[in-house]
Amino acid sequence: MKLRRLLAFLTISLFAAIATAQQAATTTAASTRATAATAATAQPARRRGRVRTPATPATGAASPAPAAAEEIEPPTAHVPDSETLLGLIQAAAVGLPAEGARAIGTMLLRGVPPRVAAAGLDALSVLGHADGSAAVIHFLRHRRASLRRHAIAAAQAIHSPELVQALAGLLGDSDEDVRVDAATALGEVGHAAEAAPLFAAFERDLANASGPEGGRLTHESARAIARIGTADDVTRLLTFLRRAAFRSMSDAMRIALGRREIPDPVKLRVVAAVGDLATHEVREFLNSIVTAAHGADSAVVRAARAAAERIAN
Repeated sequence: MKLRRLLAFLTISLFAAIATAQQAATTTAASTRATAATAATAQPARRRGRVRTPATPATGAASPAPAAAEEIEPPTAHVPDSETLLGLIQAAAVGLPAEGARAIGTMLLRGVPPRVAAAGLDALSVLGHADGSAAVIHFLRHRRASLRRHAIAAAQAIHSPELVQALAGLLGDSDEDVRVDAATALGEVGHAAEAAPLFAAFERDLANASGPEGGRLTHESARAIARIGTADDVTRLLTFLRRAAFRSMSDAMRIALGRREIPDPVKLRVVAAVGDLATHEVREFLNSIVTAAHGADSAVVRAARAAAERIAN
């Protein structure tokens, strides 16, 4: 209860400070305009060496409107400094998740400096509450790639359906780090429905990547597909074994072999397809599968052992 009251007090104090500063700025601007108008009226007009007194407007005559001054010099509203905002975020992050997420989300949507936005998104990641989703979605579309990456972490933590869908949309982002982070996040919180956009990202990166290591997105997309895809998705992934670098695929195959919901016939196809590559690297991979079983005997372990023994040292 004390934390709730503290959070409410800090949030109200923030909005009150903004309102007070805005009112003060407006009053100051109005006072400045009035002083300037008085000085202009009192300024004597000189003509042929004679001082003329400004004429007094006739009763009922319309006075000139000072609106132009507002357009030229609009009042600048005071915004709390970054340290104050960071303090408010920290206070909200230790309160109740729903209230904290709402307070931080509202603050971020009002507009804050990048450093504060990053801290706010990190706090929403810790809170993991859906009430912060609107702010997270907003920053998933932010022009700064660094803030999009912070928003991806928050989306993974909250993983509401709309945020998971938004993560899938980032697989085609212009920034490689954002694409890779999105694929990694989908591997943690996605569902089988996200396998289709992951395959699209996988194939795009496979076509563009070069070098023996393969592309980063190829690697992370394959891992995500193996983690959340169906047995059919794993079988489809096998068809890329000879096209993609094995280092990009080995982690995905290991994940698929470790999933209980993938039936043994599919796992046996994985072992057979990997074994057919018959490289030293593949032999080490198959032996690691046997070692990870810790002495347990299964059809998959026996197949991995047999395939490894067929590959020359």
